[in-house]
Amino acid sequence: MFQKIFVIATLAIGAMAQTVKTGITDGATPPAIQPGAPIGAVAPSQLERINLYNGHLSVVVPILSIGGRGEAGYTISVRVSTQPWTAQMSSTAVYDNSGTPTQVTGFNHNGSYSNAELRPYQSNYSPGIVYRKRAARTPYLCANAGAHRYDKTLSHIVFEEPDGTQHELYDGTVVQTGAGCNPSATIVTRGPRFQATDGSGITYTADATFTDSPNPLDPHENATSGVLLFPNGTRYTVVDGKITEIKDRNGNRTKIEYFSNGLDVHDSQDRITTVRTDVYESSEYVDLIRYKGRMALTTRFA
Repeated sequence: MFQKIFVIATLAIGAMAQTVKTGITDGATPPAIQPGAPIGAVAPSQLERINLYNGHLSVVVPILSIGGRGEAGYTISVRVSTQPWTAQMSSTAVYDNSGTPTQVTGFNHNGSYSNAELRPYQSNYSPGIVYRKRAARTPYLCANAGAHRYDKTLSHIVFEEPDGTQHELYDGTVVQTGAGCNPSATIVTRGPRFQATDGSGITYTADATFTDSPNPLDPHENATSGVLLFPNGTRYTVVDGKITEIKDRNGNRTKIEYFSNGLDVHDSQDRITTVRTDVYESSEYVDLIRYKGRMALTTRFA
């Protein structure tokens, strides 16, 4: 279902490349199910990308360019091809010779969860999101813990662009093994510095280090806070998964304020663009974008 977007312009006065990891325990999203434009995607035009691994088409429509001085800006866009998804897990037990369950291959969470429920830091029309992702395998039923625990875990950082393209960043530490059932196992500390493995040169410095949770019922994605740095010197300040400031190498800044129904963007010349979602107007719900332009203009997107 397409959602209508109103854009209102009002009169303003004045003017380290690394090898891509492919191991089963590195936690990387396989190319066949990566969203957005992963490495190798074909771009027939500026609006669309085709993932050659699975044939999926990703369409992103640019709406408004946030500019000002320098490179501290981004393009507000709409993902037309976004697909809502749900997650469901069921359990299958493995028993030893005495009939005691020792391993399960999944867990029943008694329900399904939407994308918005699992990602409260997701924000449309923003420069992207940054979150911590946990990969895990081999969940055992631990006698000493009285609950299921993963035997192997590995967490890393993901920067997801507005079109869904994911950049996965690792800190170089090893897979954590045996911490779920063995109290004396070595606990691996992650961070604070992470580096992309896709050749983009992006690095991330987290505000604090963290460890992997072996509990399967804990979220596999969590918001993070820190600084994302690009090779051209642009820095993204990240607070609880949301990008709140863009700063270029010359000190120009764009700031983003988030609300429950949208966001405000202050560019480097202190012009304000407001975005409000699910606004009831003309007998329907729309997303409304207001910004200052050189002439009074109303443009409608459907």
